[in-house]
Amino acid sequence: LTYIDWSPYGPSAYADAAFFSTGLRDEDGVLIGVYAIQLPPEYERSIEDTVEGCSFETITEAFQGAINVAGLGRPVEENMEKPLPCFKGYSPRSLLSLLDLRFETGYPVGDPTLRVEDPYFDVKAHAVDGTCAFAFGLQYLMRQGHTVEQIQRRDPDVYEKFSNFFRIDMHFQGASGLVKIEGNDKKNLLMVQQNQNGQNVEVGLISENGTLQWIGNGTDNTFWQVEPAETFELMWVLHPIALTLAIGCPCLFGCYIGYRIRKAALNAQSQSQSQGAH
Repeated sequence: LTYIDWSPYGPSAYADAAFFSTGLRDEDGVLIGVYAIQLPPEYERSIEDTVEGCSFETITEAFQGAINVAGLGRPVEENMEKPLPCFKGYSPRSLLSLLDLRFETGYPVGDPTLRVEDPYFDVKAHAVDGTCAFAFGLQYLMRQGHTVEQIQRRDPDVYEKFSNFFRIDMHFQGASGLVKIEGNDKKNLLMVQQNQNGQNVEVGLISENGTLQWIGNGTDNTFWQVEPAETFELMWVLHPIALTLAIGCPCLFGCYIGYRIRKAALNAQSQSQSQGAH
């Protein structure tokens, strides 16, 4: 599938247009044509076209030095050459290399339509180990005397054995590391990555107990910039002062006037009483 991004298109009066296209092949895999569709104007566009100042170059530059924490997705280096019980003759290193090759060339070999253009490399080993875990679970049930037909019938007792195997008994060296379920979780190492020149570079490793071990010199701070100093905004000070004065001054003036009126009334009353006494 090919995507042609938005640009002026002559047959549409040079209005912006975008397209999806894919090749059409016969039974022998020979290309016999191309199917293409023009996207409607309201189709969601790239952020470059919709937000000013958000070009991919600007975003890429701003992302330099960013830190990401994710699952390691493979064994630690000292276990990379250990044999894999699910893939006879392979180690984690050789199997992961084979996966990368199949992503690039497709599988079965020779069919370019089966290539994976943008694979999720960080989870590829987990997919492999998930398949192996399922296979080991079936092997466990068959060694318990269950036939394939019994397993396919989804008998509750068989399913309970299958589930208990995953939660309790399963334990093997996988392409992603040790495969063992504790509770409802598969523990693994965490990897600290830093984006350097557009690539995610491994700079640290976090163990299962939370200990961080830096790789080499750790992070590279040449990509980071000093945060701009906070500017003092005078208006943030003047606004509350002005608001306080605007409310407080009339109140104080009113209280003062009331006090003077009340005092004058008391004085007048006092003088009237004195004159009456004489």
